[in-house]
Amino acid sequence: MAGHHGNNQNPGAVLGFMGRLSGAMVAPVVLYMVLWQVGRGLISEYAGSLQQGTMITLLSVMIPGLGVLASVFIAGRRSGVLIGGGVMLLFFAYLYVSTAVVLSWGPPLQTLLGVALAAAVARWCPSLGEELFYPGRR
Repeated sequence: MAGHHGNNQNPGAVLGFMGRLSGAMVAPVVLYMVLWQVGRGLISEYAGSLQQGTMITLLSVMIPGLGVLASVFIAGRRSGVLIGGGVMLLFFAYLYVSTAVVLSWGPPLQTLLGVALAAAVARWCPSLGEELFYPGRR
């Protein structure tokens, strides 16, 4: 009886579920960090002083949206929007409050806009498999 814990008849399915769940939670944060570093480098090198504000605003909308779409790709449309959107908003709120540079409504609203656009575009995003939380429903 050693090794038989619970009613786990298919351990491969459990590992697949946990892998996709973990990936859907980590992917938005990793993309956010990497794309901001790349974007910041490109903006400081190639954008003029007048264009920097516009480019930062575009990145503030696009990067959270891409993070949510990465989660949609891993977890499915409904599950990905719920996981990716929640992770993006919580991670951004943590970063924004912890830096406390200038507290204004612009950056949080830009992040919300990016998450909302990604939720709307998620319909056309491919996914690795069926829905993570609601299998059989697309």
